[in-house]
Amino acid sequence: MKTVYVCGDSFATPDPVYGAMWVELLQTQLGADYKIINKSTVSASNLLVAVQVDHAIKNRADYIIALATTCTRNQVLVQAPTRQDLMTRFDQRELISYSIFRTYRSALGDADRQQVHNFHRRYDDLELNIFRDYMILLGTLHRLTQSGIPFRFDQGGFEHPRFGGQGGYFAEFDSVLSRYNAWDYSTTVDERPYYHITDPDTHELLATYYAEQIRQDI
Repeated sequence: MKTVYVCGDSFATPDPVYGAMWVELLQTQLGADYKIINKSTVSASNLLVAVQVDHAIKNRADYIIALATTCTRNQVLVQAPTRQDLMTRFDQRELISYSIFRTYRSALGDADRQQVHNFHRRYDDLELNIFRDYMILLGTLHRLTQSGIPFRFDQGGFEHPRFGGQGGYFAEFDSVLSRYNAWDYSTTVDERPYYHITDPDTHELLATYYAEQIRQDI
């Protein structure tokens, strides 16, 4: 059985209350010869996406789909640190990622939430965050390329035009860039459904596209 890892943020996160989404449909289209392992989580930062990708590579994935996100995400320690690997620490909520604009929706306690909110309000610099995440994603793409594992990359919310992004990033990776950017199809203004896309046809479109790419690339 071949394993397909999906790494990303909420745009690849199922929400059972609202019905099947493209990752679940992709599993149906690929059938029993493939197993999808979805590491995506709500409010994942690009650093967490890098951790997910590293986990997929270490577990010898046969294929990786990586979705980037906005640079307005960060991560923080919320429990006593352990000696486990980073992916496990995120999975067990020892480490969490969050939107710097929506700390009130994070798993932080009230006192910690206020401290984190005040920190970002006082010290954050958007230009610096963009460069930081560009370097993180560039490193992730090089790591994927060097692994030899076939993959597709969706630039997602990183410098998305809706936020005034100018584009021009990752030009050397055009051959592995997804034809579709999931953030282009967002139809929600709130966090539910987690995956933000409410049009069933779009989910079918994404599932069909990735199924075709996987069969072509493996």
